Amino acid sequence: TNVLKKQVRIDLALKNLGKGKRSFLLSVSTFTALLSAIVNNTPIVALLIPGIKFRAKEKEWNTRLFLLPVSFAAVAGGTITLIGTSTNLVLNGMMVENGIPEFKFFDFLVPGVLVTLGVLVTSILLAPFLLKTTNQDSASKSLSERNYTTELKVIPNGSMDGKSVKKAKLRNLRDLFLVEI
Repeated sequence: TNVLKKQVRIDLALKNLGKGKRSFLLSVSTFTALLSAIVNNTPIVALLIPGIKFRAKEKEWNTRLFLLPVSFAAVAGGTITLIGTSTNLVLNGMMVENGIPEFKFFDFLVPGVLVTLGVLVTSILLAPFLLKTTNQDSASKSLSERNYTTELKVIPNGSMDGKSVKKAKLRNLRDLFLVEI
């Protein structure tokens, strides 16, 4: 429930960012980059994805326009501080092990900010051109029509062991066709 409350707060915050596509992209990318400088970037992006998708769907925008730039912003923002990305921490650890003076928290500030600004500007300018599709519905339709086959092992003597698909009551699964058990 705590995670759900945080997600609702994030969704509400994203709803108030930017009126247009570019202003929303700029706002959410900048927020992501700044937060990534002090927090691990993977959970930041993971928490933002549902809100970004919701806002894009609400405004009938293509979600592709936002997700990749936000991910790039998170990675770039991580270069601002010592703890922003694991690469900086690993390098710092190797330096200490080899007797080289360790980095300070803000030693990456100037190059990190320059890299982050470059990524943000490039993403904001190029994303609308490089990530657009002719029709959002056709993109999501093609994703939903993809077929995958996978094989899983049944637990010996488990509830599915030795049963047919029909006897296990798994014949009419939504979005899934079970071939056999």
